[in-house]
Amino acid sequence: MYRFLLTIRFLFFLIFFVIGAGAMVVAILAEPELKDYFTNREMLARIEVQNEKIKALTEQYAAQVELIESEPNILHRFSVTTFGHKPTAPDTIFPEAKDAQLRAEAEKLLAEQVKAQTEADPIPAWLGRILDTKIRRGLFLTGCGLVLVTFIFFGSVRQKTTPATE
Repeated sequence: MYRFLLTIRFLFFLIFFVIGAGAMVVAILAEPELKDYFTNREMLARIEVQNEKIKALTEQYAAQVELIESEPNILHRFSVTTFGHKPTAPDTIFPEAKDAQLRAEAEKLLAEQVKAQTEADPIPAWLGRILDTKIRRGLFLTGCGLVLVTFIFFGSVRQKTTPATE
């Protein structure tokens, strides 16, 4: 029976100590390490997306170069869009866009893209609350108190002493 009680006492000690120590560790590591970790993880995800865009553009560029090398007449058709040359085709009227019209359309598209790209905060909500100085101090002090109470109530067991024989 005594061994069972010691086991239960040890389990309570372990549970309360781990919770208290965990609270202290989170309070200590919250500001520089965890905040930087989540920020860097978000940056890495953005860089990976940009790398995928660059790969797609590179593949598109390689396909266009291959097309130009295989068919030289295609270069003349690309020069209209690339260099701004006016197309030359008999009996054909080509629409002309003014710079102001193009600029207005481009600004409208950019404004829509900016609205669509709402930046999500890379820091989770629970860490955002912990980063508040008062909450962080409270969490640290609560963890210290829990560890202290754990050692006081569930610390080492007093050995049974037998009266000394004289």
